[in-house]
Amino acid sequence: TGDYGGRAFVEGHLALDTLLALRYGAAPPDCADQTLTAACDRLQTRRNMFQPYEDWGVMCCWPSYSLRADLFAKSAQSYHYHNGASWPYLNAMYAELLLERGDPDWRYVLARWWKVQLKNGWLTPAEYFSPAHPVGGLLQGWSGMGLSAMLTGGLGLRPALDGTLSPRTPPWGDCVLRHLTIHGEPKTVTVKNDRLKIT
Repeated sequence: TGDYGGRAFVEGHLALDTLLALRYGAAPPDCADQTLTAACDRLQTRRNMFQPYEDWGVMCCWPSYSLRADLFAKSAQSYHYHNGASWPYLNAMYAELLLERGDPDWRYVLARWWKVQLKNGWLTPAEYFSPAHPVGGLLQGWSGMGLSAMLTGGLGLRPALDGTLSPRTPPWGDCVLRHLTIHGEPKTVTVKNDRLKIT
């Protein structure tokens, strides 16, 4: 919301960072479900037939910001920067929510940006990108958030406030993760035949 010539103004779009409210449990379950359904329909480009660039990943907002006072620098253009580009770290936060819910869309949300990068020859993680504008900075460490999504959303390795874990078998099947630090100790997580073991 904001001021629009003395009148109240609300952007008529969905922004991916809205999902942070879901990530931290600040939305009731029915609202969370509705928001994830809207994100699927509006922000996943493979499902949004109103954006003109076909299937290129997850947009950070749809439609673009419209309040003129908020449009400046790179964000003044649709599909650029925070006005509709794909941000891998935000995709990871979205994928984590889907993994926690057992939603098969997690794989598209988590991996589509990487497939687009490889197709374009960008061999290091991008800050953000869209088909309409040059790619953002490369060598972006925060794109490693995808691993966090897999560990916390897929394997259930996010500690509760009391420090307890609720590990679970991930939807991708058998795997071995070595050199993880859990409760200050080096651990290996092994998943085989739908059984998870931490040693």
